[in-house]
This record gives sequence, structure tokens and C-alpha cells, in this order.
Amino acid sequence: MADLKDITLFLLDMDGTIYLGNRVFPFAIRFIKNLRKSGKRVLFFTNNASKVPAVYVEKLRKMGLEVPLDKVITAGDVCALYLMNEYPGGRVYLNG
Repeated sequence: MADLKDITLFLLDMDGTIYLGNRVFPFAIRFIKNLRKSGKRVLFFTNNASKVPAVYVEKLRKMGLEVPLDKVITAGDVCALYLMNEYPGGRVYLNG
């Protein structure tokens, strides 16, 4: 943790970093708890935009990690914010 003392915000990818499928990595839970105990801010990110953040909050809760909804960000959230900022009032044709 000494090497991380000057970092105030951690953006953690979820799938493959905190968990794999439905299996949490024990070291990830310890790491996150230590970050929080040290006063660090932690955000959780996924590039899987097929689910809303609330689904990930519940998944993390079942794995033993309480995460507020506003601390989970998906690729879909980032895309929507980008479009709203860069093309305010614009129309979107979504093909997926």
C-alpha cells in the first residue's frame, strides 16, 4: 500500500479483476477494503454494457462487497455521457 499512498482515486475493472464469472477473488475484496480503510475513493467499471449498474451492485453485494450505485460505471454510461456532452439534443440510431 505504501506505493499507492499518493493515489486518491482507484477505477477498478470488475470482470477478471475483482471476479471471474460468479467467483470473487479473495485478494480483491481485501484490497478494496484496505483502500477504503485508507480513505481512498474506489469506482467500479465494466466494459459490458449489457446490464445496468444496479445489476452489478447486486452481484458485488452477493460476493460480499457493498458498493453504492453511484460508484458503478458501465461502458454504456460512458457512451451516453459522451453523446449528451458532444451532441446535445442529438438523435441516436442504436444498432447492436
